[in-house]
Amino acid sequence: MNLRLNTSLAEGYKSASQIARVLTEDWLARNMYCPICGEVSIRRAKPI
Repeated sequence: MNLRLNTSLAEGYKSASQIARVLTEDWLARNMYCPICGEVSIRRAKPI
């Protein structure tokens, strides 16, 4: 598991919460899996 965040994605953002969102969404998309069903990748949900 890669624990590093792709900080280049945060360029252009000034808000700390937006930076955190962008970095963690990317990391989760690349590294998370479903512990219930075992699916090896998780897809982003469409915004509501």
